[in-house]
Amino acid sequence: MRFILLTIFTLFASLYLNAQNRSIYIHTDRDYYIPADTVWFKAYLLEDGRPANAVFNLYMRMANDEGIEFQQSVAMVTEGISASFFIIPPDFKGNNIYINAYARNQPCSTQKPYFKKLGVLHFDEEQKSSYANPKSKQTFLHINPSGGILLSGIENQVIFHALDQSGLPVITKGKLLDDQNRQIRAFETDSAGLAEVNFTPSTSVHYSVEWTDSKGDLRKNSMPQAVLGIKAHIVVDTAATNIQLQSNTASQMVNVKASIGQRLLFSEDIQVSSAKKINIPIQNNDLEYGIMQVLISDSQGQIHPKQSKLIGQNTIEIIPQVNLKQGEGSKTINTLSLTLPNSVERASLSVSITDIDVPIDSSSNIVTDLIFKPTTAYDIPYVFKIWLKAKHADLFVHSQSWLSEFCPAGSAVRPDTLIVLKGQISMPPKTWSAFYKRYLKYNQRKFKETGKRRGISFGYKDFQTIGFKYTETEMDSLGQFTVPNLIVFDSMDTRVSQTHSPLKFYPFNVNYIFADTNKFVNPFFIPISPNGNKPDYADLQERKNFRSYYYTDAKGNRILPTVNVKRTTKRQREILRLERRFKMQDIPTNIEPDQILLPLLDEEVQKRDISLYDYLYKHLNGRNYEAYLNGQKKRDPDRAFLMADVSNYAYIKCYRSFPPANGAAAVLVFELAPSEKDRDFGKYVDEQTILGYMPIKQFTQRDYSNEADKELMPEDNRMTLYWDPFVSIDSTAASKQIKFFNNSKAKGFCITIQGVTNTGELIYYRRIFNSPGSDHLEKSQK
Repeated sequence: MRFILLTIFTLFASLYLNAQNRSIYIHTDRDYYIPADTVWFKAYLLEDGRPANAVFNLYMRMANDEGIEFQQSVAMVTEGISASFFIIPPDFKGNNIYINAYARNQPCSTQKPYFKKLGVLHFDEEQKSSYANPKSKQTFLHINPSGGILLSGIENQVIFHALDQSGLPVITKGKLLDDQNRQIRAFETDSAGLAEVNFTPSTSVHYSVEWTDSKGDLRKNSMPQAVLGIKAHIVVDTAATNIQLQSNTASQMVNVKASIGQRLLFSEDIQVSSAKKINIPIQNNDLEYGIMQVLISDSQGQIHPKQSKLIGQNTIEIIPQVNLKQGEGSKTINTLSLTLPNSVERASLSVSITDIDVPIDSSSNIVTDLIFKPTTAYDIPYVFKIWLKAKHADLFVHSQSWLSEFCPAGSAVRPDTLIVLKGQISMPPKTWSAFYKRYLKYNQRKFKETGKRRGISFGYKDFQTIGFKYTETEMDSLGQFTVPNLIVFDSMDTRVSQTHSPLKFYPFNVNYIFADTNKFVNPFFIPISPNGNKPDYADLQERKNFRSYYYTDAKGNRILPTVNVKRTTKRQREILRLERRFKMQDIPTNIEPDQILLPLLDEEVQKRDISLYDYLYKHLNGRNYEAYLNGQKKRDPDRAFLMADVSNYAYIKCYRSFPPANGAAAVLVFELAPSEKDRDFGKYVDEQTILGYMPIKQFTQRDYSNEADKELMPEDNRMTLYWDPFVSIDSTAASKQIKFFNNSKAKGFCITIQGVTNTGELIYYRRIFNSPGSDHLEKSQK
């Protein structure tokens, strides 16, 4: 026996530590939304149970409950986390939003995208579940021998799992019988629908289970037949996790594979027999948290049923200590103190606080999604509720169907890098051939003169910036170019033109590529439960008060409490820029212009010469107006001013009645300084607004510290009272103070805290607090 143990120690001294096991979790500020609402989220990415520091891109796809996508985006990842938001389309009709999320590719076909479900509620429609509503409740008893088979002559553990047709647990009683109907063991399932019995079966006896279903009817199921074979047990102690192989057969060679999540730990051939029990120890320091599986196959390739266990089930979850000082009444302040154990070196958290009437979905959380979802073969309905109710976590793990495929140990992980904007100049083929020859000619000439080559001028600015920034980049023979060191967030305005003067007037278009389109070609992934149902929202009873979350203004319009992020148009942004530019030259007035003209954005002005006189005549349908240039009134007539090309003037404001002109019609014309004018105006410029990474924007927290602010917002119907995806706690500051304000109703709220430590422990806390004086007791979701 000692020789065998030494062999096993030597054999598995080196595990496949280079194979990567990836998991994702997305925490949103709420579980239910309304069409046109804003969904704030934080994504956690783990590799081998630790924050994924080498991942930079999270690909996300949002769809309705039919899998029809309405958005494809990329979120930037930093040190294993990403935070952003997206907006639900105003005309969204479905009851659920489905999210797929995945990171960099790995040549491993077994990996599936992360899946998350959000509920969507509608004001004027009765919410109907997509599940069929059977007239009678059905109960099923699933029989799962530990290790997958019953070995004769050896004590076996058998797990019973009673579920209804929706996957919810059922409490039932039953007994294990032999073929003479003699009782061997009795059992009763717990609130998770689980029970276990231990007995030693014989190959000559046919066993059965007699139990009572939810209608009180007596049911009978056959037990698997006891056989000769091999199975594994997983035993965890303080320092090591031991894989024990047990056999009741003659000596034979078998292949043993062990994995955690989808990471292969080892695959080795081992001699087993009924004469000895083999123990394979693995140091716990070599294992991350997750579902460990052991798979045995014999020399003929026949696979024996597998064994599974959750590694770290007693230490994986950390429940923070939360102390709360509640305010009383509308718009009052609440103070929350959040503390983690001293053993936590560093943790990244997200904190969400929602109004008490906002429905919640506690069917899953960060623990179930990071640990169970990557490995489960089917969607597990209400997984978190069943997990909480299980008296023995091992029974729950044994009773599930887990994927037995894993990523090959030699899989090369492709490096992940930040996405750089790429573009391609588009012209008709014949035109491009002549153009590119001239381009190379001018580039060679420029190189001889200055030692540098020139290409295209690339201008860019985001929607909050006043002016464009410019850089130059070269293009290849296909017209392709990149813009190094430019990271695009949200939307960005671009301007592309040629730098060589003889080439500036060639018409062209630019086709931009941000994210690789191949990242979105796979079918949208929707998990299916064992009975064929798609994930659905929780019971209607949980969201009966949701309709109170909007109010009606004086015009009868419904106002949502969440303010969406609005985009201004290119014209609006240009007007704001020019208003700032000519603020000192403008004539103060308290009336708005009747018309604003932007000649430099006018396609007709860009293509041909046109005088200011003709331009105004065309747009104002007449000549009777007072004219001002940069705030100074022009004498009439001033032909030099009126007959100048309109491209000299960037901004024109028109008034039908202008007080400084004694009520006469007036035009205020603004001219750029000579250094600001584009000497090559009329050249061909490609202008577009492109999309990049999902935006990073801070959630606006409402503050009523000043009493006057309470009066400015008479009706506060916020659904999300507080959202912060960037809460950090470390050993130097183990606690965090959070202040937030009630809305107008002040009935209470739900606090949800989730996060990950630097060593892979998961943090989860959810509790409902009623307002002081409420008749309802606080409810805990652990």
